[in-house]
Amino acid sequence: LYHFSSIIEVTMELHTSTVHRTGYIDQLRGLAVTGMITAHALFFFHTGTNVVLNAIQRGLNISTLTLFVFVAGLSASHYHDATNHVPTRHLVRPVLRRIFILYVAYLVCALVQVTSQAFTSTPELVTVQIIPAILMLAPPNFTEYIPLFILLAAVSLPLRSIYRVTGKSLALTLMAGGCIYLLGYTLYPIDAPSYLAHIKALFTGDGSLLRFQLFFYLPIYLIGFWWQHDTDHSHHPFNSPKKLRLIIGAALISILSLMLGRWYSISALDPLTRWPPSIPFLATGLLVGISAFTLLPVLNPFARIKRITDYFGRDALDMLVHHLVLLYLYKQLIGVQYGNIFHVFLATVILLTITTVLSSLSLTN
Repeated sequence: LYHFSSIIEVTMELHTSTVHRTGYIDQLRGLAVTGMITAHALFFFHTGTNVVLNAIQRGLNISTLTLFVFVAGLSASHYHDATNHVPTRHLVRPVLRRIFILYVAYLVCALVQVTSQAFTSTPELVTVQIIPAILMLAPPNFTEYIPLFILLAAVSLPLRSIYRVTGKSLALTLMAGGCIYLLGYTLYPIDAPSYLAHIKALFTGDGSLLRFQLFFYLPIYLIGFWWQHDTDHSHHPFNSPKKLRLIIGAALISILSLMLGRWYSISALDPLTRWPPSIPFLATGLLVGISAFTLLPVLNPFARIKRITDYFGRDALDMLVHHLVLLYLYKQLIGVQYGNIFHVFLATVILLTITTVLSSLSLTN
């Protein structure tokens, strides 16, 4: 595991050495990492009997992945601006390197999850699951979102010209995002042949497979891309008029969907619908990301908190791998769940602490 971790971090250092890191992007990513670890910890440690913890877990499930995709768009826009005059052919190797990094992280988590089931499953069952997991045809639980970021990296060069255009216009960003979402929503219910179902699920989803689909999250990525471009080129980076209108629009969509959901049973308007993600589901997560971005300056007086979130953001991939490995082993070797909020909180803090310690052992950034 540490060998893989060293490969990941050294390669990431080579990849990012020519691009200046942006503090608030790392801090936002750090908040997303904290939310992700907390959400996963609640699933593994909580019995599901505490109303408060259930509400926290539900809120994190709605917002965390969308926040991650929004931050990915911010980061991609920053990288795009730094390499805007670099020919596309010269960016192929960095993109392939990033895909390799993400796949290695996925592979470590997937193999640990599958092989740890040997404690409770037959060896034959584990063997059958390994090959589909390696090929990402059947990602194990809690690794399903990693293929989404692999796909986002894979399409970064083919869509580079589109990003260049939409990144300069909020209207074009929303139009392109709306068309991509509508295309995904149209293709989602269409049955694909069995040999293509897993591939279709990665792009548009499938009713029987819980996947985080590219076509539904790419609009959030585009908004993050535009947001960062506007931040870098606006006289009012944190509160430009266009950004305020976007915040108001996301808030209105979330509120109206809750009201309409009381009268009409429409999955596309249900903020709790994740497969495929409904419009208010994405709007609520986007609103959380935008709010976090806007409120980041509030953390300035709290240097220690700011330093922690910045660290988590810089070491996000290592944190992801280590906390999942720890949770997989915990489930198979211990598996105790708690109903008391203090016990769950203590277990979550211990998980976060051990994850941070393990990640720091090989941190090169």
